[in-house]
Amino acid sequence: MTAKLPFLLPESGRHDVGGVPDGFDAHLVAAIAQARPANGVLHVARDDLRMTRMVEALRFVAPELEVLAFPAWDCLPYDRASPHRDILAARIETLTALAMAANGGRPMPVVVTTVGALLQKVPAAAAFTSGGLALERGAELAQEKLVDYLLGNGYLRNATVSESGEFSVRGGIIDLYPPGTAQPLRIDFFGDEIEDIRLFDPLSQRSQEKLERFEIKPVNEVTLTPAAIEAFRTAYRETFGTSGTDDPLYEAISAGRHYPGMEHWLPLFGTPLVPLDSYLPQAILTLDHQADEAKRARLDTISDFHSARTQLVRAERESGAPVYRALPTDRLYLNDADWRGLARKHLVLGFHHFGTGSESVLEAGGTPGLNFAEARTNPDVNVYDAAAKAIRAEQQTGKRVLLTAVSQGAVERIGHLLLEHGLAKQVAVDSLGAFMAWPRDTLGRAALGLEAGFSADGLLVVTEQDILGDRLTRTVSRKRKSETFLAELANFAAGDFVVHVDHGIGRYEGLEALDVGGAPHDCLRLTYAGNDKLYVPVENIEVLTRYGGEDAVVELDKLGGAAWQARKARVKQRIRDITQHLLKVAAQRAIRESDPLTAPA
Repeated sequence: MTAKLPFLLPESGRHDVGGVPDGFDAHLVAAIAQARPANGVLHVARDDLRMTRMVEALRFVAPELEVLAFPAWDCLPYDRASPHRDILAARIETLTALAMAANGGRPMPVVVTTVGALLQKVPAAAAFTSGGLALERGAELAQEKLVDYLLGNGYLRNATVSESGEFSVRGGIIDLYPPGTAQPLRIDFFGDEIEDIRLFDPLSQRSQEKLERFEIKPVNEVTLTPAAIEAFRTAYRETFGTSGTDDPLYEAISAGRHYPGMEHWLPLFGTPLVPLDSYLPQAILTLDHQADEAKRARLDTISDFHSARTQLVRAERESGAPVYRALPTDRLYLNDADWRGLARKHLVLGFHHFGTGSESVLEAGGTPGLNFAEARTNPDVNVYDAAAKAIRAEQQTGKRVLLTAVSQGAVERIGHLLLEHGLAKQVAVDSLGAFMAWPRDTLGRAALGLEAGFSADGLLVVTEQDILGDRLTRTVSRKRKSETFLAELANFAAGDFVVHVDHGIGRYEGLEALDVGGAPHDCLRLTYAGNDKLYVPVENIEVLTRYGGEDAVVELDKLGGAAWQARKARVKQRIRDITQHLLKVAAQRAIRESDPLTAPA
């Protein structure tokens, strides 16, 4: 279905677009993409939630469009933690698809990202044009080559595979869990030949469906190839003037080991970084409502965290903690001038909820939908009766009405209640095109996560929150702990390092049945420094988390010692120090005054 564009697209520059309420923005983005298919569209949402909703809405409005999501890292700027492997894999998947589309001359997709993701630089396209490794049944591939590829491209080696981004080697079998897949893979080698590729259940370890071919892609924007490691070592010394043996980051990367948070030194690994929009050089940029405000807040956050890191260097040296040497912000992020400069490279359309009546603003024509707040608060009015009457009145004017809710079950329940109040003609649809094929007096039902409805171009969308004021959800009861033991225990293998919330780092040695009150009781046996033992009942497994990978250099804590509690206290104090600094910066910013600026006539 081709969406109708309510205004003539300009050729360049930045333009504000009024009359774009939430929900209608997806219709407008689809219409822009269909009007200029060779350009592509880069939509910039305020945050991850709005990005997810936009992707869902676009796939409903125009399922024929190729829609890709590009999330931001799920960690703070200059963090000591790495982004989640699934987030990194999703980003690499999108960047690879964009690089291949540019090389293949295919129509550019619609890319939905966030303000935070757009402000962060990414590796240049050359890093993703040939970064995958194809596995094919019957093909020649040395096991050592596959292992080297996995280690160099972000995968973690463990005794067993239980989470995405992990792999294990057992004789002629390599188990591998690529991020983004529902199940891990089992690759069976006969010498240097791939004899079999199967999916398998990580809990039962039983092999399932056979695959003929599978392409593995990197799961990290940082690769630890020999060339990347050497580039890092040189750039790190040039940037910070040190290669100290007391620097755990430098030591880990030099040894080819992953280090938590190493992604925040991405510019040092030899791959040039570029703005995300360089992957779509002809794209039309559409900005979410209040995207500029979100940009200002994000840039302030980046600046504050960089300032906090640089000011904590001295305190870290005095406390003996590893020193965090932060890169300048312009090495990793765009600045305000770069953001404004987007309009010199692209046509930029900034969406706003309401029309302004100004001739300089493009008008999309959308308005907020129906709202039944008054009916909900009136004890003499049935909100479903009021909704049914309002929907019938809109249908009589020639409008098509679509009912949405966050889940299929919720929209069916609301639809059934409206049916009891006289709306007999209803149909469940999975796309806007399917709905438009039905008569105008038919109420459509669709599972969409829209918070509020809208009216535009003969279409009225009514959401569950318009009617109920909140989503019609049911609390999902938690499974009993006993039902989750198998899944949680699958995360631990004998010899793994684990962290006990009260006792610190120990080594998991396996399950052991102890006699408690005359009955056997399963416990997890942990070993601490000095060969001290700690037994954790299986029903208390939530107090344990796995620590790093099997190659990590770890010193066990002493059971009952004060070192673990002291480390926790230091971390809490550092968090308090950072918080106080950020509060001080925020207070100074709030009271700072500047001369007023007068807008040009």
